[in-house]
Amino acid sequence: MTELDVSMFRFDDRRMDLKVAPTDLLELQADRYEAMFTLLREYRDVISSVTFWGAADDYTWLDDFPVRGRKNWPFLFDEGHKPKPAFHRIIGSATKS
Repeated sequence: MTELDVSMFRFDDRRMDLKVAPTDLLELQADRYEAMFTLLREYRDVISSVTFWGAADDYTWLDDFPVRGRKNWPFLFDEGHKPKPAFHRIIGSATKS
């Protein structure tokens, strides 16, 4: 699998008022990443790797898309390259399987 990232927003969400990632959206993103990686692990016999579209939230193609001028936080590491809740969920669920 290549070019993985998980936007904080639904495609039709046009808001531009957020300057930092809200806790509720970080938790929703963590839920989504955890569910994805649970499924990916179930198919580990046919999925050999996962490649992300970037490394951390300080640089992402989702800034300005689909809403110009809006910040997005799609990765496992924040703008300071620190792990986000999604990272901890993926790692935590990996140790359970």
